[in-house]
Amino acid sequence: MEKYFDGTSMKRTFVCFLMMAIIFHLDKFLLGPYALIKIHDVFESEFSHYLVLADWLKEYGYVGWYPNVAVGAPSHAYQSGPGYILVLLSLLFPSWIIYHGLIVLMMTISGYGVYRLLRDFFSISHRFSLFGGLLYACSSQGWVTNTFFIYDFAFPLLFVLLHHPPQRTASISSLAYRVFVLIILAWVSYPILATGYPLLHLGLIFVIASSDWKILKPWLIQFVMFWVGFALLYTPVVYSLLEYLPFAHRVYPEKITLASMLSTEEFQWFLGHVWQNLIYSESVRALVFPILVGSIPLMFISTKVRRMGIFLFCFLLLCAILGTKLSTFFPGNWIEKMDLIHVQRPLRLIFTIFSVVALDTLGTQTRKMRLAVFLIGFFALALDIFHVLPLELRFQMVSFFGTGNNWVVFLDKSLLVFVFFSFIFIAQKYKQKHG
Repeated sequence: MEKYFDGTSMKRTFVCFLMMAIIFHLDKFLLGPYALIKIHDVFESEFSHYLVLADWLKEYGYVGWYPNVAVGAPSHAYQSGPGYILVLLSLLFPSWIIYHGLIVLMMTISGYGVYRLLRDFFSISHRFSLFGGLLYACSSQGWVTNTFFIYDFAFPLLFVLLHHPPQRTASISSLAYRVFVLIILAWVSYPILATGYPLLHLGLIFVIASSDWKILKPWLIQFVMFWVGFALLYTPVVYSLLEYLPFAHRVYPEKITLASMLSTEEFQWFLGHVWQNLIYSESVRALVFPILVGSIPLMFISTKVRRMGIFLFCFLLLCAILGTKLSTFFPGNWIEKMDLIHVQRPLRLIFTIFSVVALDTLGTQTRKMRLAVFLIGFFALALDIFHVLPLELRFQMVSFFGTGNNWVVFLDKSLLVFVFFSFIFIAQKYKQKHG
């Protein structure tokens, strides 16, 4: 059994992740149509939509109108059209089989894709690459029931297949296989929910190519070819959505101005949004919050960690801007109608990559540095545990100072400030000692 975990065969490693996914979702195989499914936003809207389109394809052929929404809409004025791959599969299989197979496959390729990405492109050791893959596969299960967020799971594998590692040669058969899988991954995605991944894709290209600029040009060509092809594939969807836009109604409770955005109240809200909704929440979902905080001092001494840290900061800033009330600057514009908050969906993957790169780097550091990272991570873990405690218990823990939610917020911020200045102090001491 050890040969499945030694990293000598990619096929055996893939089988390892597949078996993990099967065991994790064993109820789907044992209970079949009686296993748990997600109704909200999945079966009540998506899979029922697939079934209707599949029945109409069978009876009328390719249809251009979908009358089941309000008074009707173009059949492409949605995330997908009648030619969507899951619609075609609904002609052959019951919805529960498609759903069960999809979530098992999504967990498998999410773990295997991250493993290959870390090992082949970030030169991470096998054991830490395997750890990163297992970590990402497990952390993705909070969202795996939302089968329309395909690229949350498939993007790492997409990157691996599109950009072959420069140290390996690719055969013609391998190239054909990669192109086929890339087409399937593009075909099964929802274009509107994948808006953040071209940005992540481009950022990763520059991060990885910064150590070998010879690969930048061919990778940029591959990047353009894939996303142009992706856009052409979903041109009917985008065109229909833009055409249908004047008939779409969306209510925003308040319009924001530039002056109000620069006010103290809005700026405090902005900082709170960045910390709570982006940094803390997404890193906790990725299961790496203590590792993330504890590894920040490594940015001062490791070029590889520093590159990922800078990229993480830039992507966080972008998500913070697009995830706020910025869209209300454009009343009546198509930007106002878009859920730009979906740009932040790649954050969990970026947090995972940063944390694993930092852990791999930590193994080459001195004992004192490892101890410092451990202590900072421990305090971050304490902050994380404090956040998930029941509100009543949190009140009791701060009753020595007083009562009320303000003291809870004060203690949260005090712990955060302590962690921040701890790693700054340790990093400075280390730099002074080692020059």
